[in-house]
Amino acid sequence: MKKDLKNYLYSIVVYIVIIPILGFVFHLPLTIIENIALLYLIVYTIIYWVVILVKNLKNRG
Repeated sequence: MKKDLKNYLYSIVVYIVIIPILGFVFHLPLTIIENIALLYLIVYTIIYWVVILVKNLKNRG
């Protein structure tokens, strides 16, 4: 559980660092980058919680 959370936080940090670099390299407007980052975080969070729920259900069963 703690390892999952650490991986989740790492991925957010990596994404927050990578997105501005990509924007700088490709000269994308910041709003597009922010939208992509937001979408990524929302999708990642949903997948993350689904995985945790499935793991918990498997442990119970």
